[in-house]
Amino acid sequence: MPSQTKPERTDPLGKLDLGGLDDFRPTPRAAQQPKPPVEAIRAVSEAEGFPSRQSAPREKVKATPAKVEQRRYRTGRNKQLSLKVTEETAQRFTRLADEQRLVLGELLERALDAYEEIRKKG
Repeated sequence: MPSQTKPERTDPLGKLDLGGLDDFRPTPRAAQQPKPPVEAIRAVSEAEGFPSRQSAPREKVKATPAKVEQRRYRTGRNKQLSLKVTEETAQRFTRLADEQRLVLGELLERALDAYEEIRKKG
C-alpha cells in the first residue's frame, strides 16, 4: 500500500486582514469612569418612568398535599412496580391498605387474585 501524505491544514486566519490588532491595548482601570451611586441611578430611572426589576410580593401558594408516610416492611418482595395513577386512585389504594393493615404489595396481590377469580367465573 503506497503511503499517502496528508495535505497541510489551512490556517483559517491566514488570509484574514484584521487591520493590525497588534497595537490593541485594553483601557486601564484608572481611565474608566467610576460607577454612579445606586441612589442616583434609582432617581434617574424613576424620573424617566423605568419600571423596577423587583417582583411584586407574591401571595402564598396553597400547600401541597401531605406526603404519604414512609412504609418500610421486610416482606421478601424485591421488585419495583411503578404506575401512573390519578391522585384519587393513589389515595384510595393507600387508604384500603391502611384499613386492612396490609403492605401495598400484599394489597395489590389480593386485588389481582380477586380480579382473576372474577374473570374465571365470568
